[in-house]
Amino acid sequence: MPASSSRRLDIALAMLLILAVVSLMLPPLLPVAWIANTVLVACAAAKARLVVLDFLGLRASTPLWRGIVGAWVWLVVSTTFLGAAVTPLLH
Repeated sequence: MPASSSRRLDIALAMLLILAVVSLMLPPLLPVAWIANTVLVACAAAKARLVVLDFLGLRASTPLWRGIVGAWVWLVVSTTFLGAAVTPLLH
């Protein structure tokens, strides 16, 4: 494994750890639930992108595969936001 690839994985791992700590620590500190939910979903999307690109190796794949998997991640994130927006209306 080239040094630059190893360094990229180390940076991605550090970012994943930081995002995990933010996901755990920040929501109890935020006074409004929808802001906390937005932060959590944004952290989850960033973590998914890092895992897909760096640890699953899609950074070196064709743009078509990156686009398909990226679109899937954004579909999941959009569905989560939509569900969070509709839930208060159902109660």
